[in-house]
Amino acid sequence: MTRTLILTQMNGHKTLVAMDKVVAIRDCEWPTAKKNKYYGELVFENKDETQAVKETAGQIDVMLAKAFTDEE
Repeated sequence: MTRTLILTQMNGHKTLVAMDKVVAIRDCEWPTAKKNKYYGELVFENKDETQAVKETAGQIDVMLAKAFTDEE
């Protein structure tokens, strides 16, 4: 079964992400933002594709942990 999450892109649109294709999640910071200055960047298997999302790595970890406990 593929683990998928609904995440928010930087433009505000929702996106469905297959987490088995993600090899890394990087925390990034906007140097000029006053609030919501942290965001996550997903790195996919092919290494050329990345996607910036509003959720941080910690928030994504919590979402994945909740998804695992809900299925049991």
